[in-house]
Amino acid sequence: MKKLILSTVLSAAIFVSSATCYAAEIPRETAPDGASEEAVKITENIMGSILDEVYDGLGYGAASGRANTLIRQAVENEETGDYGYGILSAISQNAIRYAVTATALAK
Repeated sequence: MKKLILSTVLSAAIFVSSATCYAAEIPRETAPDGASEEAVKITENIMGSILDEVYDGLGYGAASGRANTLIRQAVENEETGDYGYGILSAISQNAIRYAVTATALAK
């Protein structure tokens, strides 16, 4: 009985510690023309958590400012591969507009 309880507790602990928290995904239909899947993924990694905040009620202006700051910093630190501020910013702005609109329509 003790082995069963111990194994159950250990299994639960491993499951909880291995769970990953994912930020909201960028809807692919919002990507501008010419944006590659890789560029969308990079943008998602940089600012995906901001989309969660938008779905929770953060406004467009605040979300846009935060996303632009994060993207600019990532570009300056050369963390975006060969993608520049222009395309990554466009991807994030479209995703934020979509999230704000979806949130407003859901009310």
